[in-house]
Amino acid sequence: MKINSTVVIAETLGLVKDKGEYGMLKKAKYRNWGYPAVGSEFGEVVYAIIGRNCFFSGIQRSFVATSTINAEESIVCAIAEQEGKAIGSLIFYDLQTHLGYDKPAGEFCLNRLTIKQANSQITITGWEPVSCPDNIRKIFEDYIGKTASSAEPHTVEQAQKLGYVPTEMRSPDLGRCQEYIRILGKECQLMEQMQANNAKIANIARALLAPPEHETHIIVVNGQGEYSVWRRDVIQDN
Repeated sequence: MKINSTVVIAETLGLVKDKGEYGMLKKAKYRNWGYPAVGSEFGEVVYAIIGRNCFFSGIQRSFVATSTINAEESIVCAIAEQEGKAIGSLIFYDLQTHLGYDKPAGEFCLNRLTIKQANSQITITGWEPVSCPDNIRKIFEDYIGKTASSAEPHTVEQAQKLGYVPTEMRSPDLGRCQEYIRILGKECQLMEQMQANNAKIANIARALLAPPEHETHIIVVNGQGEYSVWRRDVIQDN
């Protein structure tokens, strides 16, 4: 392992998992800036490189290692050195999941990094939210985890029996329907912060964040294999 004044260059930790047609998942180490007060000396990320695109994800909480958003420069340098590639030859993406951030399992966000490089120093100057490609979701599925809404879809008959009605969200792609429900969850978390100003919105937010048996949105598949998002017919106010 090589060390300079600003970053720790990762030792080769080897292949984490070969995802076949989707790509290979590897692991790298980076400096934990909170050490020795917090956690261990190094944090860890898993990453995959597809063409010029490098996707990485932190796998430790902030009380163990510096969060990825606060250690992007170290992570970028560590991965580039481990792969024997120039930083400028890769486009880096930070996949933030429940393993490193305060999110429910199954919820995540993906940011494309803007990197400014001057001589041997780099600075991350931008984080652009982007949609997550299906193959990247597949590669990192063990780290993203699953929400209750990621479970097996219901049949039309089951949904009707449980009191759900179809929404306008229909797609032949299960992943898009799951993403739609995840977006709903994010919006509801924001709405819940407004509960002091609007009790009705807060009640709806709590309903959408409820345990699986009280879910207000589910995925339904019909006889033609088409997916859609259904919702409960009535949301009760408290």
